[in-house]
Amino acid sequence: MTFKIEVLNSSQAQSLSDYEKEEILNYPQVYCIGSGSQKKKAHPEVVVNNFGYDDERGDYQVINGDHLAYRYEIMDTLGKGSFGQVLNCRDHQTGESVAIKIIRNKKRFHHQALVEIKILDNLRKWVWLYLHILYFQRFNNNFRTKKKSIMSLK
Repeated sequence: MTFKIEVLNSSQAQSLSDYEKEEILNYPQVYCIGSGSQKKKAHPEVVVNNFGYDDERGDYQVINGDHLAYRYEIMDTLGKGSFGQVLNCRDHQTGESVAIKIIRNKKRFHHQALVEIKILDNLRKWVWLYLHILYFQRFNNNFRTKKKSIMSLK
């Protein structure tokens, strides 16, 4: 993790667009700036197509090696659909590989995205509850019989 002032005062600042030089001040931590990528040279005064980050359809213009939110490095595109794109990214805070879905920047897709987020959040809760119950049942079985291993459940 680096601090935004350190980035802005270093030679890395030249890899940031004018827009990013202002935007970075809104982020408490900076993990990745995509300095090795061929990023879009967005400018804060050119608001057309999301400051130049989107195409005319509202799809984010993916640049491998660039950052998302100064935390995630874009590695590859996993898929594209009518609602947006799914990217394979590296989380520079945790070191994990994550999938990030970017919704098209059109108003009609935002509502659908909120519905999808709610469904996925409920699914996450249900899966956690299911695994918790499964773990508890196996733990009780193992405790009684001492024959089954619970090592595979984390």
